[in-house]
Amino acid sequence: MKTQSLLPVFAAATLFLTPAVFAQTSSEPTATKDEAAALQRRKDREAELLKRYDKNGDGKLDEEEKAAAKMDLMKNGEGGRLGGGRFREMILKRFDKNGDGKLDETERAAALEALKKNPRFIQRFDKNGDGKLDDAELAAARQEIGARIAKRQQEEKD
Repeated sequence: MKTQSLLPVFAAATLFLTPAVFAQTSSEPTATKDEAAALQRRKDREAELLKRYDKNGDGKLDEEEKAAAKMDLMKNGEGGRLGGGRFREMILKRFDKNGDGKLDETERAAALEALKKNPRFIQRFDKNGDGKLDDAELAAARQEIGARIAKRQQEEKD
């Protein structure tokens, strides 16, 4: 049951990054080695997505290109669902320390802590403006993300 409750949170990481894929990122004054590596991975992913989906060649994704990219990524298992695709592989590569192909309780806790430190995730769900997510804000995030995923899954069925 705990695994299912964390799946929407992990999905959020990708779902919230996709719309902001081409937004300017602010430079952080003291980035750790892990943060710098994560930033580089994000920039590489942004460049890859731009190359794949910028059909008119203007260097950015318009609404039509974003919609097409989103549908394509979801069909290929890259749209944030842990059921498959690159997102699942990335989560497992980063947090599956024992290499069993799934996240145990300790690994899920580490993944959740990393997500709690994600600036975009915090900005999106930090309702009281204290710069961090408390239990109530995390619960609200899980609920909202779960509802979005359920809606998208229903849309795919229709």
